[in-house]
Parts: sequence; C-alpha cells; structure tokens
Amino acid sequence: MKFFEKKFLNTERTEDTEDAERGKSMAVSIKDVENAAKLARLSFSEDEKEALVDDLNTILGFVDKLNELDTDDVDIVVNPYYIENKFREDEVEQSMELRDVLRNAPDCVHEYILVPKVI
Repeated sequence: MKFFEKKFLNTERTEDTEDAERGKSMAVSIKDVENAAKLARLSFSEDEKEALVDDLNTILGFVDKLNELDTDDVDIVVNPYYIENKFREDEVEQSMELRDVLRNAPDCVHEYILVPKVI
C-alpha cells in the first residue's frame, strides 16, 4: 500500500496517517478530497470540498462506531440465506422452422438475420 500511496496517490506521511496505522481514527482533509478529485478528474468549489470533507468524516465516524462492536464470538457468515441452484435436465426439443424465425426477424438476407451494428 505504501508503494501505491507514493506512486499514485502522492500522499504525504501525516499525523493522521500514523494515527490510523496505530488503530486510531483517521480524518479526511481538504487535501485528501482535492487529491481524489484530481484522480477522478472532478472539480469542486471550495464549499463543495468542505461539504465532502464533512460527509466523509461523518461516514468514517460511523465506521469507527462499528469497530467498537465485539465480534470475537460471532461466526463469519458469508450469506445468511442458503441458496441452492435449481437445475433441470436438458431435454432435446423441436426447434422453430428457419422460415418462421426469419419471418419474425426485422430484416434478413438469405438465411441470416440482420441486426444493427453495435460498435
């Protein structure tokens, strides 16, 4: 992660970064928002940047609150509902006649259905 931060995020080591590595809460700064905006090629006014900082710090506060939960005795659950695929046997059935298929197609040439070009 440190290589990624240095190479792509151009982040500096700050007290917030060091506190986060020691298990303390990290706060988002305007510089973090500006860096993320630069990477995403977005532009924000100063008011929008401040609002984003407040919103992101609120979200981090919620995450910190979740970290207070004692989950030592809780089993890991990937999916609370057991879901099983319902398969059926493949059965060979009679297909539609080619002329019926071509009659339903919007446009055709010989035995080929013409469709709009996608790319």
